[in-house]
Amino acid sequence: MTKAELLEMASSLGIQVPSKATKQEIIDMIKGV
Repeated sequence: MTKAELLEMASSLGIQVPSKATKQEIIDMIKGV
């Protein structure tokens, strides 16, 4: 899964992702929902 796909998934869940977040950080944010 690309970072762009993760960002899209996060935004669809209403998660604000900092632009400096790594792929792993985004995954953790999505899992934490």
